[in-house]
Amino acid sequence: MPAMTIVVVSSLLGIVSNLVTIRFLKLGYLGWFISGFVISISAFLPQLYILVKRVKLKPTFKYTFKWLKPSLAIALPVLPHTYSNYLLDSSDRLLLSWFKIDISQIGIYNIAYIFGGYYSIAAMAMATATGPMYFELYARNNPKSESDV
Repeated sequence: MPAMTIVVVSSLLGIVSNLVTIRFLKLGYLGWFISGFVISISAFLPQLYILVKRVKLKPTFKYTFKWLKPSLAIALPVLPHTYSNYLLDSSDRLLLSWFKIDISQIGIYNIAYIFGGYYSIAAMAMATATGPMYFELYARNNPKSESDV
């Protein structure tokens, strides 16, 4: 329940901050960045409080180079893959800016684009939930399991 409440509240704050910064303050693309910050910080701080105060989970900053080197060898190649999705998602808005489309129009486009992102998140959640079932049916390797998919 706390996680759902945090997500709902941060989403509502994001919608309101998008509306205020883009529509009323006419900040356009800058409003999109500001509302992204509002969403991130309003979701992060309550979760940090829960982890540190209630669960008593504290971060450790004791890293050695011996541990860090193999970890970076795994993590660094994943960065371009992870951020390529972000670049592809935001490239259309960058192109609108490049072609001198009015910044308030880009902000309005961004609000509509956010709702499409919510549908994308729902589709990824369904794929994550059903994926293990598909793998289990695939692992059986018989005609009956192929028709069940």
